[in-house]
Amino acid sequence: MIVRQVVLGFILFTSMLSAAQDDIASAGVEPIERYRGAWIVRYAQQDDVDYRLPLGGIEQVNGVERPEDSELLTGHLTRITYRLQEGTRTRKIADFYQELLASLDAKVRYECRGRACGSSNYWANEVFDNSRLYGLAAAQHYIAAELPGLSLAIYITERGNRRIYVQVEAIETDSTARLITQLDIQGHVVLATDQLPQTDALQRLLGALDGRDVALVIHHRGDDFGAALAAARKVQSELSGVIPQSVDSYAVGRYVPSVLGDAQFVITLVRE
Repeated sequence: MIVRQVVLGFILFTSMLSAAQDDIASAGVEPIERYRGAWIVRYAQQDDVDYRLPLGGIEQVNGVERPEDSELLTGHLTRITYRLQEGTRTRKIADFYQELLASLDAKVRYECRGRACGSSNYWANEVFDNSRLYGLAAAQHYIAAELPGLSLAIYITERGNRRIYVQVEAIETDSTARLITQLDIQGHVVLATDQLPQTDALQRLLGALDGRDVALVIHHRGDDFGAALAAARKVQSELSGVIPQSVDSYAVGRYVPSVLGDAQFVITLVRE
């Protein structure tokens, strides 16, 4: 029964991420839910990054543009650029992210819209290093927010050609706190793709679950359903010495292809 529930849960979750067009091949894990109908046109990740999170609009001092305030963070950086269908109102997109952050109990540290944000050219090229984000000053919107172990920068813009983009940048400063928050919010979290999770990090996470009932689920592509299940069970066996007896584990092979995406195997943690 639990495996069936896990499978159905992942099918429902991934169906929410259906996009108007296909994501680029390099797209991976998304730190927060995307706006409906958006698709990924740029995706990058980098470890141990020093990242300056803007906490104010762009001002000009002695002829030099810079954010009115900012904070230097160090951690794992995920940068995602989404494109949306022309005609989508940027204000409606901003409302979506405001409501989403409120539902996650996120702390909004700064927010601006329109010309109050300052130069769109600076946001695009200096803050996000992405020239396609340069758009109409009156249509832009920026939100800086914080979740346990995760800081977010969300920038919404409309170009002169009416193309709509959303930039989501996430700095993970505490992976254990971030994973537990994500587990509580959506009921599951991806632990590793095409590799085993780091033993120390996995043990820290499982040790910090504080009585939550969870299950480890191994998805594997394999060559066919039988081979996929056998391969998933092999990964399950390799993890048996790390996973405490209090945590159930399930090998489901390729029965949830949407979770696998382009990966060979994916290891997830699901809240029971």
